[in-house]
Amino acid sequence: MGADSEEQAQAIEEPTEPQRKTWEKYMACSSAIHPQVLESIYQHYVDIVEKYRKAYSSWGEDPNEYAPYVERPEQLLDRMQLISILISDSSEKDELYLNFNCSWDREHGLGIHLKQLKIEHIQGLYTLYDLE
Repeated sequence: MGADSEEQAQAIEEPTEPQRKTWEKYMACSSAIHPQVLESIYQHYVDIVEKYRKAYSSWGEDPNEYAPYVERPEQLLDRMQLISILISDSSEKDELYLNFNCSWDREHGLGIHLKQLKIEHIQGLYTLYDLE
């Protein structure tokens, strides 16, 4: 549901019918969606890991602790944690966001935008919503 203020957001107790349907469809398809999400996160990580490694090195921290080189998507599973799922209240059908904490970007995290249960965009959690 939509809210114009934090107080209104806190008062929301029930999802809208479109949100409920999106959730049910997501749950029914999750076993097919999750491997695609992990593969997309892996491809994104491969593209950005060097940037994070350089940053951690410049801060005097060990880049292998936060942004190691990985060879397989499964190696990222211990480096990220799903923290929320946001289901849009827009008229757009089947639109949602998967939000993660991740070791390589401890400040911004990672966000996955799905439309029609297909990956639309991957970006830092707090900057992903700026695309809309």
